[in-house]
Amino acid sequence: MYEYNLIRLKTPAEGSDTINEALSKTSLWGVFGALFGLRNDERIIISQGSIREHIPKAYSLDTFAMAATARPTRFIPLQRPGVYVIRTFSIQPDHVDEFVELSQSAWQTFETDGEFAAAAQGLFRPERLQNGLVPMQLVTWYNHLSSWERSRNPDEQSSENFARRRLLVESTSAIATRLVDFT
Repeated sequence: MYEYNLIRLKTPAEGSDTINEALSKTSLWGVFGALFGLRNDERIIISQGSIREHIPKAYSLDTFAMAATARPTRFIPLQRPGVYVIRTFSIQPDHVDEFVELSQSAWQTFETDGEFAAAAQGLFRPERLQNGLVPMQLVTWYNHLSSWERSRNPDEQSSENFARRRLLVESTSAIATRLVDFT
């Protein structure tokens, strides 16, 4: 069941009332604004339930339904200040379960590493394929960018799981964001 939606939205110079009204009709998990990798006039919105029909096509750059895998296990809107890195991992459909398992295993020590503060918030499987691959979406919280930098060299157990996970990945990209109020 694809209970979450991700929408990449061009923020309007005018007409924000239309967007605000549309967003009020759904349960927002997070609204993300650019630090790097995303235009300053764009937002990434992750909601519970459908939002597609509420957003005027002129503002929607990309939208798709997705299912939570390992996280989140229940819907709790994000609130913690910090950096949210949204990564897309393109993988073969038959590797999804292994990718999720390796991620969960890695998080056990990754999130408790004393060298940085990080926590995986959501790992989602979109309903659609892109070029025959599954574009898995991972949202990870860091208290600040220096934690993200230090987390590039996690503990040995996490490193082993992440290395095995990398073997399943055809390509990856990352966008650094912060939570924002849309209004």
